[in-house]
Amino acid sequence: MSGNTNCYAIRFDSTDDIVLIDTGTSEDAGFIENLESKEIFQDVRMLVLTHGHYDHVGHAAEIGNKLGIPVAIHKADAEKVMAGSMDFPPAEGLLGKVIRRSTLRGSERARYQPFTLDVIIENEGPLDSFPEMAVIHLPGHMAGSIGIMFDGDLFAGDLVMNMPSPSRSMFAEDFEELDRSIRKVQGMEIGMVYPGHGRPFSGDRLRKL
Repeated sequence: MSGNTNCYAIRFDSTDDIVLIDTGTSEDAGFIENLESKEIFQDVRMLVLTHGHYDHVGHAAEIGNKLGIPVAIHKADAEKVMAGSMDFPPAEGLLGKVIRRSTLRGSERARYQPFTLDVIIENEGPLDSFPEMAVIHLPGHMAGSIGIMFDGDLFAGDLVMNMPSPSRSMFAEDFEELDRSIRKVQGMEIGMVYPGHGRPFSGDRLRKL
């Protein structure tokens, strides 16, 4: 975890290689040190970013440069991260609006280094170099939001959250698009959902949203 953002390390048993999903916020100065303390850092072979918001891409430039590994994001969010954009989407509901105001007030502290992308994701399906992982385009929160399917589980980015209970995201560029993306994954067989914020929950809970 970095700030209140979940970052996930997926290790492949056949090679011991790791793919890191999201890289937290640059405001969390100890994130990379924490990774190194878990002895997984040198095994990271690729960074996959679920979308282009600062709290998910904060350490991508530093990790990518240190390890010399590719960084991947959907093409719809590529320009934002290459420009270091700090955009934050509209909020829905009282809690969402309170969180949004607080986030915007502190956003300067979390400014991240713009970076060049090595892998631009354009299509759904197996991820280049790691075909065991499948990309699903899930726009709404951002135009380039994606989920990653691995071993029957969904790493959902900010499509959904669990704060304090499973729900769709309180923040979206397009809430109608977000709802369509949720319906898309509700029709899939999913074991567990790993959200960008909050604790994992079951695919059954996802289908009941």
